[in-house]
Amino acid sequence: MPRQNILVPLHEEFDLTRESQVARMYRLLAPDVVIHFGPRLVGGMAANRENPGRFFHANMAMGLHLIERARRAE
Repeated sequence: MPRQNILVPLHEEFDLTRESQVARMYRLLAPDVVIHFGPRLVGGMAANRENPGRFFHANMAMGLHLIERARRAE
């Protein structure tokens, strides 16, 4: 059975809001499966309430870049 690793890349390693960083993550880590649990919550719920557009945009960008890079990696 092949070895299975769970990798948890941190924001300091890969800024998933940037397409080039997502491409670099796929290239370096070569994942078979990606599960995105990392919404941008810096500053807690108060920051999310004060900046809903900013956080929505960042979370959508991460999801879009991850899905597009997965599609290209097929």
